[in-house]
Amino acid sequence: MDSGRKLTAQELAELALFLYQEGDSYQQQGQYYHAKVRFAQSLSVFRKLGISNETWVAALLYNLGRISVHGGENKQALAFFEASAHIQQRVGEEESVADLFQELGRAIAKIGDHALAYWLLERASRIYQAVGMQEQSNLAQKELSRVAGLTSSLEDGISPASHTHRPHEFAIQIDDQAKERFIVTVDGEVQWSTDKGPDQPLTLGLTSWQVVSIDH
Repeated sequence: MDSGRKLTAQELAELALFLYQEGDSYQQQGQYYHAKVRFAQSLSVFRKLGISNETWVAALLYNLGRISVHGGENKQALAFFEASAHIQQRVGEEESVADLFQELGRAIAKIGDHALAYWLLERASRIYQAVGMQEQSNLAQKELSRVAGLTSSLEDGISPASHTHRPHEFAIQIDDQAKERFIVTVDGEVQWSTDKGPDQPLTLGLTSWQVVSIDH
């Protein structure tokens, strides 16, 4: 899939969406490597749009975290999940935010970071309560109680919220070389930098691309 000319904003938006949808399809089929490639490409194309719809980035990071879990890369998964949560918390009290926090809390609890899971489930429950979804809030509270019993840090009085006060840095790589880098701050801002030269025609095959955490 190549383009020998500069794409318009509309074409870039359509391409980013196509790559995301194809990545999602690969993920549902269990073809995680190809899904990871497409999500990385979608993120890079999205960056070219130069718009601030960071919810798109949050969705891509969430899916990359799910793929990392399947690959046993729990440290990478936590970075993706936590960065996704940072971005989504900027949206405010909406059902979609609570849904993501609940999914993140469940996924993170399964890979053993119970303090972060507790923080996310608590926020999900609070948002559900605020938007009048009492049944969902109660469910999140039950999951919260279950997680609270699994972590000694909560019993020792350590605030789970303090666990999340760290930025995350990522690189979009092609053939293990960084093409673009970005940081997700604790306030959920996505700050981009670039390690590449002048724009080259996009080459979007099904190999070589990936997004990796480069936290120090």
